[in-house]
Amino acid sequence: MTNDSSNRQLWHIQHFGKGYKIKNAMHSVYLSAPNSKVGSVVETSTRPTMWNIMRTHDGFAIQYGEENGVIDLHYGRPEWASVLYMVPLDSCKWSGRRWCFVRKSDDVGGEIPETVEDQVGHLRNQIALNHAELAVRDRQIIELQREIQMLQKNCPSETSTPNTDSMGNNAR
Repeated sequence: MTNDSSNRQLWHIQHFGKGYKIKNAMHSVYLSAPNSKVGSVVETSTRPTMWNIMRTHDGFAIQYGEENGVIDLHYGRPEWASVLYMVPLDSCKWSGRRWCFVRKSDDVGGEIPETVEDQVGHLRNQIALNHAELAVRDRQIIELQREIQMLQKNCPSETSTPNTDSMGNNAR
C-alpha cells in the first residue's frame, strides 16, 4: 500500500481465535488493549488482541474478547489521534461506542487467514511447552527433596522428643 493518509484509518478485520484481530492497513500494527478494565487505553501493537464484533441497534460495538469492555472513541471526537479507551459493555447506546464498517475488499492485510488447524497446532505447542516446564519443575523438586534428606541425615536433630505416656499424653 502507498503511504497515503486515506489508509491511515483503513483496518483489516481478520479471524483470530474465537473472535477477530484488527490490523491497520498503513502501519501493519494491531488494535490492542492490555485488558478490558474501564479506562484502559486502546493502542496499537505488533501483538494482536482478540476482539468480538457485536451488532448493536445502530452499528457495531467492538468488544474486548468475551469480557465486559467495549471500545469508546473519547467524546466521539473526529480529530486524528483521538484517544480510544475501554468502557462497560452496557454503555453501547452512545454514538462514540458504535462503529460502522465499510467493506472495501477481501484483502486480509497480506496475512494468511488463521485456520482452525493453525489454532489447534498453536495450542498443542503451548501444551508441549507447559509439559516440558512441569517436567523441569518436577526434577527440581526431586533434587530439593534429596538435598533436604541429606541435610537431615548429616545434621542430628537437636530437638528432644517430649516425655509422653503410651496414650501420647505429656507425662511430666
